[in-house]
Amino acid sequence: MSKPLWTGRPFSLRARLIWALLAVVVAAAGLQAVSIYRTARAETEALFDVQMQRIALALSAGLASEVASDALADPQAKAQDMIVQIWRSDGIMLYRSSNSRLLPQVAVLGFSDARAHGVAFRIYALQTPTQVIQVAQEAASRGQMAGNVALRSIVPVLLLAPLIMLVVWWVVAHTLAPLARTREQLAARQADDLSPLADADLPLEVQPLVQEMNLLLARLQAAFDALQRFVGDAAHELRTPLAALRLQVQGLA
Repeated sequence: MSKPLWTGRPFSLRARLIWALLAVVVAAAGLQAVSIYRTARAETEALFDVQMQRIALALSAGLASEVASDALADPQAKAQDMIVQIWRSDGIMLYRSSNSRLLPQVAVLGFSDARAHGVAFRIYALQTPTQVIQVAQEAASRGQMAGNVALRSIVPVLLLAPLIMLVVWWVVAHTLAPLARTREQLAARQADDLSPLADADLPLEVQPLVQEMNLLLARLQAAFDALQRFVGDAAHELRTPLAALRLQVQGLA
């Protein structure tokens, strides 16, 4: 059976408890940050998909170039590097955004991932009876924006973790304060002070230890009292023979 690593070596219960709780706080904060980051990134990606789908639906309502121009005139849309292309059913392009890159004409309906001119795109294609509408967004730009949003989402967790650590340190210090008071009480005692220690405000786990110590002090007091009685009785018994011997010596003198 293996022994604990700290066997035979002194250690601080307070320090060990604080470090253990801080490690738990750091681990929990890290797991929560990772979970929030992944969830926020997935939700942002889904929001971008909804935006692309709405643009395609708006274009399918017969507003074509006007709607596309307004959509791409939005600075946010430009920042997302969106590309819009509208194909007629016979393969003739009706509209393309000002971006010079051309998406593949053969489109997969719905959402898909494709590469054009060495760049990865997230594409949404919608087919109507007369045309096919393609709305694309650069995967790199999309991922960067989703990552920025996710990072901003975990900032509260990162700021709250140090505060929780301070609270843990204060709680541990406050909880172990009765032990420090008991130690100070013992250190301030005189050598002949065998009175019991106060155990009113001690934790339930420490009270048995103090109670056993009080019993030990009581036994020491009883032994000290017995020793004093023995010394007193011995002195009394020795006093009578010494007095008789002194009288005999005086008589001989």
